[in-house]
Amino acid sequence: MKIEYSVEQRGKWCNVAGELLPDIAPHLAHVATFAVNRGYGADAFWWFVTNIETGRSVRHSTIKTSAIRSAKEFLDTKTPAQCRGRYSVHIKNPPLSLERSHR
Repeated sequence: MKIEYSVEQRGKWCNVAGELLPDIAPHLAHVATFAVNRGYGADAFWWFVTNIETGRSVRHSTIKTSAIRSAKEFLDTKTPAQCRGRYSVHIKNPPLSLERSHR
């Protein structure tokens, strides 16, 4: 499924179009949502797997399948508590889509 969301790259926020990855980390499905997208600007040649709730990249590669595989391997080592902990770190700098909804 294709969606639009905000991502942070190189200290800037931008809206991108991506594809949801509902099966990438089933053990985290109740606390985190992930998608794969192309970078923007100078990073357009990269594929990024992004945590939708934080807008931050999990892993990236020039090859889409490699980015997904690398992110899956990384996420397989994470717990729901670790994901929730990352949200508290990023709550001070939310994605643009969240900022807009709270104005």
